[in-house]
Amino acid sequence: MAMKADAALHALSQRLRIYDGMAATVYDNQLRVTRWFPDGERRTTITCSLRPRDGDHLWFWDAQRRPITEAENVSDAALRIAADMALLPPVSAAGTRGTPAERGGQDCGRGGAS
Repeated sequence: MAMKADAALHALSQRLRIYDGMAATVYDNQLRVTRWFPDGERRTTITCSLRPRDGDHLWFWDAQRRPITEAENVSDAALRIAADMALLPPVSAAGTRGTPAERGGQDCGRGGAS
């Protein structure tokens, strides 16, 4: 089963690379995906594992452990992942999502009370 999941992640990695600004790397049984946009990069992690509610077929899962599609539907999964990444907030230089104001904080050394 692990070989099948690994092969599915590699196939998805190759398919995602057809989209502009996309990079995908399989590492430690996960697919790490990055997509660059003018306002910053977005990152997500995709996994592949059995879905008991579907007769234990292999499925791709997003970072929140929501099902994407059956692993045999690589093209459908790639399209959905690429589209969904446009909806994610950009990753800041510190590796967190959104701007400091959106996270309820401030940049160190900028703004704040004097």
